[in-house]
Amino acid sequence: MIKQEFFKIVRNRSVPSAFLLIVLMIGLAVFSQYVPQNLPEDSSNYMEEWGGPVTPELEERARELMREQDEQAARNSEAGAEMMDSPSYQSSVLHNVALTGQQKTAMKERLDQIDHALNGEIGTYETRKLEMEKGMLTQAVDVVGYYPVRTWHDSVGIIEPAFTSVLISVLLMIGLSPVFNGDLRYRMSGMVGTSRHGAKRLVTAKILASMLYATVIVFSLHAFHLLFKYMNYGSLEGWNAPFQAISPENFIVDFGMSPYSFTVWQYLVVMLGIQWFAALAFSMVVLLFSQLFRSGLIVFFAGLSLIAAPPVIDRLNTGGHAWLEGFARVNYTEMFRTDRMFQEFTVFQVFQLPVLHPWFAIMVYAVITIMVTLVLYGLHEKQRSDMSEV
Repeated sequence: MIKQEFFKIVRNRSVPSAFLLIVLMIGLAVFSQYVPQNLPEDSSNYMEEWGGPVTPELEERARELMREQDEQAARNSEAGAEMMDSPSYQSSVLHNVALTGQQKTAMKERLDQIDHALNGEIGTYETRKLEMEKGMLTQAVDVVGYYPVRTWHDSVGIIEPAFTSVLISVLLMIGLSPVFNGDLRYRMSGMVGTSRHGAKRLVTAKILASMLYATVIVFSLHAFHLLFKYMNYGSLEGWNAPFQAISPENFIVDFGMSPYSFTVWQYLVVMLGIQWFAALAFSMVVLLFSQLFRSGLIVFFAGLSLIAAPPVIDRLNTGGHAWLEGFARVNYTEMFRTDRMFQEFTVFQVFQLPVLHPWFAIMVYAVITIMVTLVLYGLHEKQRSDMSEV
């Protein structure tokens, strides 16, 4: 029955069309972002000299060379020499080393602030919160440095983080909107679920088939994204570097001050896991809408409102209301994006214990998903009873 329900979802003519269109968009976005970089023959020597964790001495030397380059450029300008259209490879390396050193200095200053706060009189919760942040920052600050992660600069999302939430949610809504209301329109659920046991089996099959569909969507989109990136750059170099190294040349996200000590591949695995969970949780809500509304169009727009509402509310929250700020941080959209959960140290208080933002969001939506699933069973049972009386 699960197999039958799954093929009912993917046989929807809109699903393969939308999926192929989105895959094409991903390919166009990846290949359009590629800018050829003519590496000098001694580029490997640059990495031996500048690559790895950035020390204060290395940062100062990079800044000295940058000042010398600026002075040379000024002299060339005065002499009427032709200026380069783009910065040299060495200039790019020096800029990234200096910027990374600046980020590392800021992390050390934050550690000093935490130590000062811990020496004062603060409550139990604040102490636990600061000690957690200190422990994470202490591990992260030692490995932050300059690494060749050019291939991974746009890997924090499919195309970019905001598009990730849109692309995945749209495919889920297109595929899952008719799961229940299709049966309601044609009164097919009564044929399969004439008994209470049969109704539960039918709902379970639909839920598991929807979860399978969500799993296929999330993993296949990321697989195509990774394949296109490899085809485009010809390398996956930098996969084992600290994920803070993504930030210096990435203007979409900023992991520079992140206290999480992930490598690039570890962050991508965590990101994929959270997005998979978000897809499963969001699928249950779409199924609930499909049970409540007979129109697939209404189901689609109801699901779309869940994705669009958080950023809109965040922009309208000019009064700084705490509960609205909490909703802006913990929602389906942010879990699909994932990146903003790891850009800074953010915790939520649960029984005097600090819980990190990603794990708190998973806890909250795990409870919500269980409740939604129970409501699904209840509504379908009520529908079965009503149809049996007709």
